Amino acid sequence: MFPWIAHGHLFPFLELAKKLSSRNFHIHFCSTPINLDSIKTNLPNSIELIELNLPSLPDLPPHYHTNKNVPPHLMPLLLQAFQMSAPVFTGIVASLDPDLLIYDAFQPWAAKAAATYSIPAVFFSTANSASMAFFHHMYTHKNCDSFPHQEIRLREYELRDLIAQSKYMEEVQGKDEGFAFGVLRLSSEVVLVKSCGGIEDKYAEYLSKLSERRVLFTGVLVAKPEREGLEIMKWLKERKPRSVLYISFGSENYLSKEQMVEMAKGLEKTSVGFIWVARPPAVELPEGFEERTKKRGVVVREWVPQGAILADEGVGGFVTHCGWGSVSESAWFGVPVVGMPLKKLALHVRHVHPCGLIVVHPLPLDEDLAVCLVIPLVSSGVQHFFGQKGRVVSAQAFGQIGLCRGLPYGPFEQRDVEHGVYACRLGELKAIGCCPDAGLYSKWPEETRRHLPIAGGKQGGLPVWSEPDIDHLPYGKLHIPSFPVGRGRHSVLCPPEVMTQ
Repeated sequence: MFPWIAHGHLFPFLELAKKLSSRNFHIHFCSTPINLDSIKTNLPNSIELIELNLPSLPDLPPHYHTNKNVPPHLMPLLLQAFQMSAPVFTGIVASLDPDLLIYDAFQPWAAKAAATYSIPAVFFSTANSASMAFFHHMYTHKNCDSFPHQEIRLREYELRDLIAQSKYMEEVQGKDEGFAFGVLRLSSEVVLVKSCGGIEDKYAEYLSKLSERRVLFTGVLVAKPEREGLEIMKWLKERKPRSVLYISFGSENYLSKEQMVEMAKGLEKTSVGFIWVARPPAVELPEGFEERTKKRGVVVREWVPQGAILADEGVGGFVTHCGWGSVSESAWFGVPVVGMPLKKLALHVRHVHPCGLIVVHPLPLDEDLAVCLVIPLVSSGVQHFFGQKGRVVSAQAFGQIGLCRGLPYGPFEQRDVEHGVYACRLGELKAIGCCPDAGLYSKWPEETRRHLPIAGGKQGGLPVWSEPDIDHLPYGKLHIPSFPVGRGRHSVLCPPEVMTQ
């Protein structure tokens, strides 16, 4: 198994390795030494770690041979060094002579190396089927208008960002036919996707058509939370239930100075507790921010166990960059999301339908963003949503397709399910609240309600918007389309605990 060296790819590959090893496979897990050091404890004997040594470059010492804490300006150099390691990996394949190679998106040359020795290779996507199918369609048809599932689309500014990102990747990687979606065509008969049936069936079907490969789901591969012995977990245990906002933008994304300042302003304007992962080389926070908020918040500048944090009952919401791993983890643990989609990641939240996704689009920053971003989280209406009902409904949505088992809140109560059904029945309308109590909306701070123009009338006492209006909202909105439930396809690799019901 050979993942890209980002932790957002490393850990899904590792969880899949554990599932396969439990079914009597022997796994050779290949990555850089610094990455392997971070995962080497508590592994079964059937998972053997194989070091991939990247070429020595003056500005890229070995401790930067991972995306963890690497400065943004060195990311192109890291990717270049990784591509230069292709001959080394070919030697590893020749030496190990495995029965199968499972590879990642950034190294089509790995599949070609395997083919040289007549070894089948299978591509494993850590992104979901919807985004893979959408961007494959764009790559093939040179437009997104004809994509068959119109609920997924790109806004104009997102399309501009995507084009810029694609040009950058082409400059770094070259025009090898294996890059972009050639990694799918290099895969032997099937493609593995870190997702599940029920929410992804129709997208997987279209991806299969585009790639001419059968799509197999692996499940969402959420790791068992590790809670013990970490200071941040001890701090979290002292908080009241659902009182803490967790803020993290993944291992490959960084906020600009302006965004950092606005986020800090928003947090200071509220009384909400928070854990903010601002890993180096993030820009400095406003002077005195940490001192002024130290009684209710923690700024963390190192890796934290995200799964354990989201699983803790002290967490009431999650501000995220909308990476698929973060979106699926939040749904797994029943934590509502405030999304600030970075790069092309907005698609990850547009097709995931468990109640509890508040999507904030990255609009131009100004003073109001501080108010819009965080104050709704601690207003009466959304506190109710972030409470027991909202958390259980979100988990119930995933639970109905076999993803959740044994949440610590006891059995789902019928009234909680009905609460979620009410929200879903808004159909094509998107609501800012999910509780049918109009009085809650009236209790929101005037400063917040000022930014919530009623564009689509009211239904059940809630401010709602139709789809044409939703692009023009000054900040995020709760996205609650109906949630597909039923028997979905799953693969033989999918472990029993995540099989669809």
